Amino acid sequence: MAALASAVVRCWTLPQGWSEPNQVSVTIDFQMNPDGTVNGRPAGIELPARKFVAEAAESALGAVIKCG
Repeated sequence: MAALASAVVRCWTLPQGWSEPNQVSVTIDFQMNPDGTVNGRPAGIELPARKFVAEAAESALGAVIKCG
């Protein structure tokens, strides 16, 4: 899990105008195949009610797809 989290964080692009990565946390639900690739499309299950929510969620989902 730590390796996966590290890979996703490296691929997560901060939304324009977002200067502090700790401003938003996104919880994502996804499944993995036995070979370690992401199975299907990840879904945001816990999204903060703050500025940058949509951008943060889409960016996080993209990071899981790209680097998960």
